[in-house]
Amino acid sequence: MIALGLSKKVFLAIAAGFTVIVLIGTATSAISFLSFFVSFRLGLTFSWLLKITSYLSFIIGGFVVGWIVKEKGLIYGGILGIILKLVSISIVGLTFFLPTSLIYGPNFPAGYGQELAQKNIVNQLLSSPITIMLTAFGGYLGEYFNKSHR
Repeated sequence: MIALGLSKKVFLAIAAGFTVIVLIGTATSAISFLSFFVSFRLGLTFSWLLKITSYLSFIIGGFVVGWIVKEKGLIYGGILGIILKLVSISIVGLTFFLPTSLIYGPNFPAGYGQELAQKNIVNQLLSSPITIMLTAFGGYLGEYFNKSHR
């Protein structure tokens, strides 16, 4: 990362922001799993809450980057968003190349797996600008609030 012009501090800040987003995403997935049982029993849905939480995780991750770096939070938050999208597109891309039976099970029709992967890659590409803008905004907020508390 030093070759890209990123210092060790910036690299650690981006890693911390990435970790925060992954942890919030994991918690959101657990809540989503549990909400299935609650919605089945009580008829309540939490889809709007989960959607808001997933978007807030990008802002919070960018905030962590901006808070730690204390300068150029907008840029480094955007870099975090780009890294997030590259990782997610890579993971979805793997599902395109791996055998369908390995991912979806032996009873899943062969052609549908690649079609699903293509749709997921398109969704990832279309949501990339939103993710990058949210993490960049979070980085700006982190930098701003860190400077205002000095």
